[in-house]
Amino acid sequence: MALFDSIVTEAQEKFGIGDEANKLLSVLLAMISDENNGGFRGFLGSFQETGLGDLASSWINSSANMAISDEQTESVFSEQTLKEMSEETGIDYKTTTSATAFMIPHIIDELTPNGEIPNERGLRTMIGGSLPETKTIEANSDLQSIGEDFSGNQENSFLSILFPLILVGILIAVSYMVLS
Repeated sequence: MALFDSIVTEAQEKFGIGDEANKLLSVLLAMISDENNGGFRGFLGSFQETGLGDLASSWINSSANMAISDEQTESVFSEQTLKEMSEETGIDYKTTTSATAFMIPHIIDELTPNGEIPNERGLRTMIGGSLPETKTIEANSDLQSIGEDFSGNQENSFLSILFPLILVGILIAVSYMVLS
C-alpha cells in the first residue's frame, strides 16, 4: 500500500481508527474505480453535480488541495452511503464522515500526480497493488482479485501457457524436419 501509506497513517492518528483506516481506504478506492458508476470520472462528476467541482479540481491540479467539510461530504456521498461505509468499516458514522472528508482529497491528489485523470486501465494499475483485501473488494465484481492482471482480458493466463507450448511444438517439428 505504499502509494497510500502516509494517508492511512495520518488518518489512523488523526481519527484514532487503527486498521479500520485501511478498510476505509479500500471502500473509497472501490468507489473511485467502480465502472458501474462511471469509474474515476464518474466519481469526480458526483462532486460537480453537487456544486463542488472547483473543490475536486483543486485535488487534481498542482495547487493546494482545498479541504472538504463533513457537510459537503454528506452532500456528495449521501447519508445512506456513509452509513453503509460506516457499517462496512466498523467506524462510527461521524468518524467515517470526517475521515472520508480527510482522505478523499489526498487520495485524488495521489491518483493525479501530473494533474491528469488516468484512464480506467491506468487507474487500476495504480491502485491494484494498493488495495488491501477486504469484503468490499471481494464483493465488487468490477474489481478483479489482488495481483491479477488488470488488462481486462481474463484469457491472458491461458495464452501465457498456450503460446510457449506452440513454440515448443514448432521447434520439435523443425528439428524433426532437419534431422530427417
